[in-house]
Amino acid sequence: MLPENFLAAEPLIIDRVKTEVPGLAGVMSRVDLLHVRDWTQLAPAVHVLYGGLGVEPSDDVPTLIKVVQSWVLWLCVRNVASGRATEAMREEAGPHLSQLIEALHGWKPLAQAQRMRLVRSPEPVAARTKDDKFSGAMLFPLVFTLSFPTRGAS
Repeated sequence: MLPENFLAAEPLIIDRVKTEVPGLAGVMSRVDLLHVRDWTQLAPAVHVLYGGLGVEPSDDVPTLIKVVQSWVLWLCVRNVASGRATEAMREEAGPHLSQLIEALHGWKPLAQAQRMRLVRSPEPVAARTKDDKFSGAMLFPLVFTLSFPTRGAS
């Protein structure tokens, strides 16, 4: 069954990350991301974004489906030093990525949902400024799914 508020998991995920992942300067939603200019934000930080949905049909029961939400967590780390900045950012990101996975994979934020699952995630990206210069930040994405078994109309 779907929750009354389809996006009810977002504040729960944000609270879980704030509680379980120490050392972050911020944990934010898409609304917060709209106010970030040229990636001049606090770091390390995590942005929790709803990434869309998929549907898994049931072969046995035509009216039974799983609605699968995707939640993308973007870990932002910053190092403006030249030279080995990328290596330093990867070293900083590693422990936070492990903590995020441990905090969310297998966690059940809503009674109607199945446990969250870590799924294939895109590769990290270097954040760019409006004039396409390296901003000194790297973004490391993690994608988790949250499934809701649901019956459609008969």
